[in-house]
Amino acid sequence: MENFPGFEAQEVLKRAANIYATTTVHSKFVPSATHRAHGAWIYDADGNQFLDFCSGVGVSNCGYGNRHIEGAMIRHIIRTGRLQYIHHDFHNPESVTLAEALSAELDRAVGRNNNYKIFLCNSGTEANEAGLKLALAARPERKKIMAAVNGFHGRTLGSLSLMTKTAHIRDYPRSFKVFNFPFPRLGDQENIKGFYRHLEYMEQHRWADEYNSCVLELVQGEGGIYQADPQALKDLQDFCQQHWVLLHIDEVQTGFGRTGKMFAIEHYPFLNPAIVTFAKSIANGYPVGAVAFARWLDWPEHGRHSNTFGGNALGAVAALATMDFIKNKNLAGRAAELGEILNGGLEYLAAKFKSRVANVRGLGLMRAIDFLDYGGQLSSKFRDEVVEEVYHHGLILMGAGEAAIRLMPPLVIKKEELTQGLVRLERAIGIVLRDEINL
Repeated sequence: MENFPGFEAQEVLKRAANIYATTTVHSKFVPSATHRAHGAWIYDADGNQFLDFCSGVGVSNCGYGNRHIEGAMIRHIIRTGRLQYIHHDFHNPESVTLAEALSAELDRAVGRNNNYKIFLCNSGTEANEAGLKLALAARPERKKIMAAVNGFHGRTLGSLSLMTKTAHIRDYPRSFKVFNFPFPRLGDQENIKGFYRHLEYMEQHRWADEYNSCVLELVQGEGGIYQADPQALKDLQDFCQQHWVLLHIDEVQTGFGRTGKMFAIEHYPFLNPAIVTFAKSIANGYPVGAVAFARWLDWPEHGRHSNTFGGNALGAVAALATMDFIKNKNLAGRAAELGEILNGGLEYLAAKFKSRVANVRGLGLMRAIDFLDYGGQLSSKFRDEVVEEVYHHGLILMGAGEAAIRLMPPLVIKKEELTQGLVRLERAIGIVLRDEINL
C-alpha cells in the first residue's frame, strides 16, 4: 500500500506516543490513524482505505456511519436539546423504553415472560461488575465465584478477578476467591474431560455450596473463538441449579446478531440464566452497557448501585435504533448466511496452507483460524506476522487466544467485500511464508 503510514498518520502516532498512557498505543500492528469510516470500510488520515474484519472487536455490527442509527440520534438532539440526561437521578422515557425492549427480547430468547429487570451502564466490564454485585448482595454469605479458564470479562478489578490469562491479570490482586474450570470447547474432548473432572472435584470436596455465581461466555472471544459444548453446558446448568449457583452469561461480544442469532443464548435453548450482560454492539459504538437479571435478584433499596452516564437518553436512542435496524434488516440471519461463506473461505485457506493454518471454527460472523509452526504447534509468531502483513494489504484483523486470528466483520458487509477480504488474507499468508523461506 502506497503512502502508508503517511505523513498525517505519522504525526498523529508521534503525538499519541508522547501523551497517551503506553497501554493505549497499539502501533505495532496498526501503524495508522483513523479519520472516517463507512459500512465495513475505515479510512486513515492520509486517505488509505481498509476493510475492517474486526468491527472494533464486535462493536459496529450495523456498520460504520449507519444512517438509521445516526439519524435517530440527530433527531433526538434537535427535538429535545438533550445530549445527556442523567438517568439515575431523573428518569427519561428513552431509557425506560430501552430497558423494556431489552427485557422483552431476552424473554423471547429464553422462552420466558416478564423474567428480567434491567440495569443500564456504559460498558461490558461495568455490566459484569454490576452482575457480580447483584449476586453478592443477594447472598452475601457466598463470597466465591466460578469462571472459565481463558474467559474475558473486562478490565476493572472485579472483572479481572474472574480471568486467568497472565497478559490481562498481571499482578493485580483478586477482589474475591474464584474457582476457574476448563472451558468445555465444542469438539475438544480433553477440555471437556477436564471440565467434568473439575466439577467432580468440587462435588468431592463439597465446595459447590460455597459459590455464588458462575460467569461464562458461550463463545469465548479473546480466548480464541471457542464455542461451548451443548451437553457440557446443560450439565453445568444442572450443577448450578443443584447447588444454587447463579448462572451469569456474558454476551458482551456475542450479542446482537453476531453469532447468527440475536443472542448466543438462542443456540442453547435449554439455558435459563439468572444474569446476562451486554455492551459493545448494543448501540453500534455508542458507549452503552446493560445487565439483565432475574427479578428476585433486584437490590432491595435505592442507591445500592449506580453510575453517572448509564441510561442516558442519547445512548438509549442509539441502542433502540440499533436493535430496530438489526431486526428490520434481519442481520442475525445475514450473519448466519455470510458466516457459512466466510467459513468456506477459511476452510479453503486451511486446505491451501494445510501445514500452517488449521482449526476453522466459530458461529455466524464470529470466526477464527489457528496458525502453526513447521512442527504443527500453535505459533503466535506466525499469527502476528500475518496480522501485521495483512494490514499493508488494506485489511484489519486481530489476534485472539494463543495463536488465532478472529474474523468479525460488520454484519452489513457485502458478499463481494467478504470475498475481497479473504483474498487479501490469502495473499498476506503467502507473502509471510515466502519471506520465511527466503530468510
